[in-house]
Amino acid sequence: MPGIKQKPEKRGSRQTVKQINTEEYNALFYWSRDGFAPLTSQVIEMKFPELEAGFGRSLGLRLNSTEGVIARLKAGLSMKSFVHLSEAIDIPPTKLAGFASIASRTLARRKREGKLQRSESE
Repeated sequence: MPGIKQKPEKRGSRQTVKQINTEEYNALFYWSRDGFAPLTSQVIEMKFPELEAGFGRSLGLRLNSTEGVIARLKAGLSMKSFVHLSEAIDIPPTKLAGFASIASRTLARRKREGKLQRSESE
């Protein structure tokens, strides 16, 4: 894309920084609280959060392979991962437990134990 340069990210940074040189465009506008306004700066710098590659992100895990996710499921998910999944898919934990055929008393017991059993994790 013309006029867009990606700056090298700083070591340890979790953001990508892109610069757009507006001289190559006829007119650019931005949204302000008063509505659209013409852009006066020649260089725009935008920061984007870096998407972390990996498996198991919806569970709050950072694993390197599908096999790693399967191994974690077989070992039994932590309740922290279960809650993370429920937040990622926007379903309350009690309702998600119902979909997984986990009774409410069993869910309460697993919360105390801190971990789901293998059959419940799968």
